[in-house]
Amino acid sequence: MSNQLAAEEKIKATLMAILANADPATWYPGAVKMKSAWESAVDLCDLRGSDLSNQKIGEVMMAECALDDANFSHAQLEETSLQAASASRAKFTNAKLYRTQMIPFYGEHVDFTRAAFSKVALSYAKLLDSTFTSATLDDVSLSHTDVSRSSFVGAQLTASRLDSAVLRETDLSQTAFVDCNLVWAVFQHAQMSGTVLQNCDMSGADFRGANLARAQFRGGIFGVVQQGNVFTPTRFDDTPEVRKLIAGSNAEGIDSIEWSAVGSIPEALPKRLKAGESCTRDGFWFTPAQTNSRRFFKAGDRMPEAGGDYGATIWQWDQNQDPPKL
Repeated sequence: MSNQLAAEEKIKATLMAILANADPATWYPGAVKMKSAWESAVDLCDLRGSDLSNQKIGEVMMAECALDDANFSHAQLEETSLQAASASRAKFTNAKLYRTQMIPFYGEHVDFTRAAFSKVALSYAKLLDSTFTSATLDDVSLSHTDVSRSSFVGAQLTASRLDSAVLRETDLSQTAFVDCNLVWAVFQHAQMSGTVLQNCDMSGADFRGANLARAQFRGGIFGVVQQGNVFTPTRFDDTPEVRKLIAGSNAEGIDSIEWSAVGSIPEALPKRLKAGESCTRDGFWFTPAQTNSRRFFKAGDRMPEAGGDYGATIWQWDQNQDPPKL
């Protein structure tokens, strides 16, 4: 048997053991491992490309698994543990997730179209360029989660926590937020045409650069959030259209809003570059295609290939621009 076939058989055996909720001591030592592209110190069990569509998955440990390109379409996940898992390009279309543990959870281009989330823990996740179109999220924690450049078109979020969430450049057209915690949430340059925000706490939220055409604010709270000696108000672009929109909201704390000059948040430079493209700004970049890949590039440098079998090399702007500590 070739090494590739042997690895495939091990992966199948690992998946069967996990779904049977077997004792990890019986399968973990022999599982095929790979380095996490998101947490350099974590080894993941390789389950890439697994077909879990239409499965009923209960209280089993799928934590620290590589689920990239896996298919969870129409699956039911109830109290399933997915902590520290990666799932780039995985499909969760029409899936139902109940009390699923996903702190943290990583992936790009993850498809949650029409998925139903209930009481799901999805804090401190990175789900960039992902799709939540027409999904329902009821009592879901997305605190400190980065869903930049994702799509929530037509999604319904109820009683969910998005405090300190990053929704920069995200398409929220026709999305409804009802009774949600949006404290310190970042909506910079988001598309919010027709978005409804009802009875939400928006203290410290940043809406600068967002397209608020036909958006509706119904009640809720605008306010200032204090962290140490730093006071952060809710911020909007100062335009007649936005002032009229907010004046008719009947929300509390309108007087505490910081009205900013249009353009105070510059249009974002590309934060994702393919290998071979020119770097757009000086700073630290990394690629999920290679562990420990964070490095400094100057504007104009050509972004290199990372090699390996991960797929296309996509370099991402690192939100942490601090130099490495010696």
